[in-house]
Amino acid sequence: MSAGERSGSSLLPKEDEEVSELLKRAFLKQKIEVKTSCKIEGIKKENGAYRVELASKTKKEALPFEKILMAAGRSPNSENIGLEETGVKVERGFIQVDPLMQTSVPGIYAIGDVAGKALLAHTAMAEAMVAVEKISGEDPSPIDYLSVPNCTYCHPQVASIGYTEKAALEKGLKIRIGKFPYKANGKAIATGETEGFVKLVIDAETEELLGAHLISADATEHIAELTLAKRLESTAGEIARSIHPHPTLSEAIMEAAEDVFGKAIHIWKGK
Repeated sequence: MSAGERSGSSLLPKEDEEVSELLKRAFLKQKIEVKTSCKIEGIKKENGAYRVELASKTKKEALPFEKILMAAGRSPNSENIGLEETGVKVERGFIQVDPLMQTSVPGIYAIGDVAGKALLAHTAMAEAMVAVEKISGEDPSPIDYLSVPNCTYCHPQVASIGYTEKAALEKGLKIRIGKFPYKANGKAIATGETEGFVKLVIDAETEELLGAHLISADATEHIAELTLAKRLESTAGEIARSIHPHPTLSEAIMEAAEDVFGKAIHIWKGK
């Protein structure tokens, strides 16, 4: 959070609310204090340390810190590279592209952060493949940005694809939720990494996977399975019936799918 910028009320505003709340609790267990819905009004250096002035809607406070890391987001680096002369359309610094990564000028393509889609390294690689295939005369499929996995490399890790529960409801979709905690997973218990859960957002009518949200020690490793499932338009039933090896953390995905139907065998939700 930069000076003068007010953070949101959620630790991870783009992630599922339950995931963000659990991560906040996990940080507190690690003695990491989290402050949201506040802004930095000033930073002063005193006796080799930093004094940061914070302001929220209810109070102001000044706290001491040994080091400060400021992460204020990313901005496109598209100035002074000759775009003006080519006629390539740019908006707020981002190069405008069509679904196959071609700019407003035929024969000129743009990929990655400067194209302003999903600003992630794996997205840029996928966009590059689409662009090169198109340039080579092939017929590539456009990228489904809703199926691009998002990963947060903290501890526990966070990974997701598709709709959050809130976003699906706001879109008017009828959904069902499947959820399974790692504290009921044998491998997680054995390794002592039981913090977290798998949460699946499922279309209530088609049973198709609409979104997946993981928070665990290895969430970023396991989201790929659900990325593939979403790309193949897999249903909760198909995921539930896919036999997962035991003991593995990936079993939590299978049981989250089983929970959609109230059939997860390692948790009980009765009265």
